[in-house]
Amino acid sequence: MRAQVQQQFVLSCQKTARQRLAVFSVGVCSAVLFPLLWVSLNQSHQQQAEREKTLNAIQLSLSQLVDVERLYSVFVEHNAELKQLSSDIEQRGLVPADWTMRQIKLSKLEATRAEAEVYLDSIAQSPTVYFIPERFEAKVADSKDDLFRWRQGSRDAVFVTILGRYYARKPQ
Repeated sequence: MRAQVQQQFVLSCQKTARQRLAVFSVGVCSAVLFPLLWVSLNQSHQQQAEREKTLNAIQLSLSQLVDVERLYSVFVEHNAELKQLSSDIEQRGLVPADWTMRQIKLSKLEATRAEAEVYLDSIAQSPTVYFIPERFEAKVADSKDDLFRWRQGSRDAVFVTILGRYYARKPQ
């Protein structure tokens, strides 16, 4: 019986030793593998963050490219219009080098109706003269008057504002 007890004790010690060895092995493996897994997981997160950053940069570039394509099509359209306008200008003899330009600035000038008519006739367009107004205003001096009809005995005065560019063809 003693041999049997000894054998059971030896088996028990071997079993305990195996269990301890298994626990020790699991502990060592955990101690080694856990940091390796942690580093690997951390690298995966960093790689994912880099991929997302790259994806965002690509999406931004794509949206900018779409904007550039849209602006390019607008440019092409406007460029075609500009060429057509330039052609029309040349055909009509409106080449800028053939014209002189003067700035006209009459601001709230008080004048008689006859004088105001002379100012307006002087900027009337013709084949050799044209006026591009920025602002034009004519109003009566007396609030009881009408711009086109005035009362007998009223002040024959109007206020005229003419602002713009006056072009005249240079003599050929």
